[in-house]
Amino acid sequence: RASDMILKVHSDAGYHNASHGRSRAGGHFFLGDHNEEKIPNGAILNPTSIIRHVASSASEAEIAATFINCKEALPIRVTLQEMGYHQPTTPVIMDNTTAVGITNDTIKPQRTKAMDMRYHWL
Repeated sequence: RASDMILKVHSDAGYHNASHGRSRAGGHFFLGDHNEEKIPNGAILNPTSIIRHVASSASEAEIAATFINCKEALPIRVTLQEMGYHQPTTPVIMDNTTAVGITNDTIKPQRTKAMDMRYHWL
């Protein structure tokens, strides 16, 4: 049986592992079902890039990677919708609980003005 063609994204970052103190961003995009327990289809995109600014923490690097991956996901969502596959809110999985809290507004750290300005779209 074919999947429901729901776009799902896993996002990750490597903190300060590139030259000049930069961090790396990576993602894994795949199509799956509404049911989370089913085995997903193979990857449709695995973007990687170096984050242009120097992140001040691992959480900031994770948020930057999520920002990059979400920007990559938009045209895929639009294409799937135009093909007739309704797309609910795209689940984005991150492995840093502080970054998840900042993104969902459940954590408000003291010094996030630079992050707020860069990644307000999230």
